Amino acid sequence: MAPLAINILRAVQAILAVIVLGTGAYFVNLIVGSYSDCSFDYCYDIHVRAPSQLAFILFDACWSILAVLLLGLTPIFLPKLAHPIIIAALDAFTMLVWFAGAIALSVFTGAYSIGGAYAVLQACVAFAWFSWAAFLATMVLNILAITKGTSNSARHHKEENSANPELQHATV
Repeated sequence: MAPLAINILRAVQAILAVIVLGTGAYFVNLIVGSYSDCSFDYCYDIHVRAPSQLAFILFDACWSILAVLLLGLTPIFLPKLAHPIIIAALDAFTMLVWFAGAIALSVFTGAYSIGGAYAVLQACVAFAWFSWAAFLATMVLNILAITKGTSNSARHHKEENSANPELQHATV
């Protein structure tokens, strides 16, 4: 049950990371740029940059895509490198990064920014919180698997050893 749930959550995490990346990048596209204003015989240029909170959430999305690839493919193709504690630690780190980014972006967005470009930003905040919840769920499932001794990579090692009788004698 747990490996299937974790694999489904990995797919959801990848989809949510792509959504956050898309909505965040679209908001940056809407607000970043240079504007000129000439009024009352005085001209000035305004240079708008992306807020640091939004840059951090974009980093979160890119990091999550890489982490999901690593966490999802390592137990399949490199099971000896997929130590359950390392997988749980990487899940925990990614969950904490999403938590920090979602809080920072929520504070930046505020409760009263309604409509226009801020509607895109509010969607980005909502999907950032969903991403945090997805990584929290996989972290909890991995920690439960470690404490019960039924992690995905441990199960794969047992199957590998039971298929080869020579390894059973060597590991005993």
